[in-house]
Amino acid sequence: MNTPKIGFEKQRMVLPLDRILPVRVVKDPDKNVSRYQTIVSSIREIGVVEPLMVYPQKGNESFYLLMDGHLRLHALRELGIPEVECLVATDDESFTYNARINRLSAIQILKPTWKCLLLSSMLHPQPNICDSAYRL
Repeated sequence: MNTPKIGFEKQRMVLPLDRILPVRVVKDPDKNVSRYQTIVSSIREIGVVEPLMVYPQKGNESFYLLMDGHLRLHALRELGIPEVECLVATDDESFTYNARINRLSAIQILKPTWKCLLLSSMLHPQPNICDSAYRL
C-alpha cells in the first residue's frame, strides 16, 4: 500500500512579505469590498487565522511563490505588517487545498450558535446552559 505524500512541511515558516511573490495580480481588492474588508478587519483584530500557502521558488530558495492567500497578502501589506506565518508546500500544484475545504471560518460557523446560547441564557437562566444546548 502506498503512503500518501505530505502536502506541506511539518513546521510553519515566518517569512518577510518582500520574500513572497504572488502568482497572480490582485487587480482591485476593493471591488469585492465586503470580503476584502472582512479580511483586513480580521487581521487587524486577531491576526492571520489561515496561513498563506507558499512554495520555494526554483533557482532562488530565498523567495517563495504565493500559492494561496493573495487577498491576505495584500491586506497584510496595507496594514504595514512586515512578516507572516506560512505553510510551505512540498509541491507546486496549481490548485490549492482551499478548493477542497469549507470557505467559512470557524468563527462564521459558530457565531449563530453562540448568539443562540447567549440569547437562551438571557431568557432562561440555567446553571448548565451549554450542557443542555450541546445535547440538542
